[in-house]
This record gives sequence, C-alpha cells and structure tokens, in this order.
Amino acid sequence: MNGDGTVTAGQVLFANVEAEDSPRGVGGFQTLAYSRALLPEALLGDIEPRFHLATDSAQYKRCFFTTTSGWAVAVQCTAIPAPDRFGRAGRYLAHALVCPPAAFATLDADPFILFAARHWHSEITPVIAAARSGDLPTVLLTSTPPPGAPVLPAPLLTALALAALRAPDAQREILALIGDPAAVEQALAAVWPLLPRACRAACSFDSAFFGGNPVATPYWAVGLPTAPTNPRYHVLELRTGRDEHPRLPDTPAEMLVTDAIAAGLSPLLAAHREEAYAACAGASAATLPAPLQALLPPPPRSGWGSRLFGKS
Repeated sequence: MNGDGTVTAGQVLFANVEAEDSPRGVGGFQTLAYSRALLPEALLGDIEPRFHLATDSAQYKRCFFTTTSGWAVAVQCTAIPAPDRFGRAGRYLAHALVCPPAAFATLDADPFILFAARHWHSEITPVIAAARSGDLPTVLLTSTPPPGAPVLPAPLLTALALAALRAPDAQREILALIGDPAAVEQALAAVWPLLPRACRAACSFDSAFFGGNPVATPYWAVGLPTAPTNPRYHVLELRTGRDEHPRLPDTPAEMLVTDAIAAGLSPLLAAHREEAYAACAGASAATLPAPLQALLPPPPRSGWGSRLFGKS
C-alpha cells in the first residue's frame, strides 16, 4: 500500500492491429504495451493466453484470475466492430489491470474493485495512440468496494456461495453459469461480499468462455450461452435458477452461509465475514452480532480445520 492509502497496479493492452500500428511493426494479435516499471516481462506469458473473446458469441466480457506467481489480473475484452484491411472480422481489444499479491490483499482480494476503476479502454483508436512507446503508466487504486452488490434470489445466491467455498479444491468441476456476460458478472458480484478472503483468489472466472479451452486456461466459473454436455461442468442456469447438481452444506462455513442467506442476513454476514468464518473454525464469536452467533454451527470436530471451505 502507498502512503496515501492507494495501491499501485500495472496495465496491459492487447489487440489485433495492423503492422503500422504496432510498436514492433508486426500485424496481428499481440501485446501492444504494458507497465514496464511494475510488471516483469515474463508475467505476460501467464496473462496473454487469457486474452480471448469469441466475437461471434459475445461482444464484451470480463475475467479474473491469479498467475502462478500470485499476481491478480482483471481483464476486460471488447469486440472491435471494424474488420482489418483484408476484411477479416473477429478483432477485439483486451485491457488488463494487474496487481502484485500484497496490493491485491490490500484491496480485500476483490476484483470488482478493479472493475470499478475508471482506467479501462474499450476503443482501439486511443489505445493505438497510448501504446506507441510500448510502455504504459501504472495506475492508483483505492480499496473502497463498489457500492451496492446486486441482489439475487436466495436459492441462486446459496448455490453460488457453496460452489465458491469449494473453489480452493482444485479437483472440483468447473461451474458453468448459463447466461449472457452481464448476467454472469452480476451474479458473481452478488456473491463476492459473502466470500472469505481465504478462498477469493481461487474463484477465478471468465464471463464469456464460449470457445475457451478449460485445460489451457482453467477457471473456477465460466459464463456460457447454453449448457455444456461435458460432465466436468456443474451447470447453474442464471435465468431460471436451475442447479443441475444441487449440493447440501457440508462444512461449518457452508452451513453458516446457507443459513444466513435463508434468514435474510446476507448483508450482516458480508459485514462480519472474516470474523464469522473464523468462528466456524473455532475462534471466539464473542464480538459477532447476536443474529450471526445464533446461526453458528456446533464447534468443528477434530480435523475439520482443513475442511472449513470445502471437502478434503
């Protein structure tokens, strides 16, 4: 964190451009510029494969993930309507904000703080001008969360929360959220305030994954226009709330979030989430509000500590 309470993030710009618009004089999809003062060049190898948008299915999407070295990356991809000089369509612009691990922790591990920033590029012409040198300035971000999380029906919010609490288990299937990119992003923004910081980095997502490769670019949750048939996906329909594989709460944290949502106490849990989840693991609950204390499950049995947010 900087002395004024802000954190510093880097930028990456990636697009399909003509050779004369490329800092390297090469046409095609490429990283045009990045914040060289903050971001190691080797980091681009982790980030560039995520810059994918199937423009025949979606005109816009957002992604969040962490790299193998712990950097947090928020990506916005926007379709470029104009074809290239050869008449080829399918062009898009990708803009990423990238935070070092400590900076992201200062932001409460909340990618929606990054998405709420006013630094995003969505048009190619100003990007070409900004990327001439191949270098980009860093940006300053505040840790203030976006106001007013979206409201979801309780069953849908519960299904999302249970899936998110199990995200740290890398063997879990992929959560397929069926809906348009805006609905996917809204659903994830609704559940995020309920998630403990310990599981947030594992909750990577891509709001429009059509045409994506789940092996090369894995995510915890992906947005898709229709339900996939691959059994690796756990399908959740956002419009109807249909959960293809409904689960029952199985750990203290899962029981708490399920009961809090059912009791209409989601905002209260969000305001005290770290203390509440710590209480699920056996820490003192003395300072928790009484309504949350009443929802706490019995003290965890021996060996449950590693199962607080998902099965072992």
